[in-house]
Amino acid sequence: MFAIMMAAIVGGPLTSALLWDHGAVVALAAAPFGGSLSGLMAAWLITVLRARSDEDTAARGVRPVPQSLPGGL
Repeated sequence: MFAIMMAAIVGGPLTSALLWDHGAVVALAAAPFGGSLSGLMAAWLITVLRARSDEDTAARGVRPVPQSLPGGL
């Protein structure tokens, strides 16, 4: 969650800086869109990396430790 928030915080001003040549109004209006888009890309990247990690774990046959043992122990 922290990585997504940081990507959104950095993405807004970065979008404004990149679009400043097109005018201040355009740059400031695009800042929320740029922040949202960079947050979305960060969330997608984290999801892909976690899914890839889960596939690697499943391929090795590793199973999570059960929270309770069978038989009520």
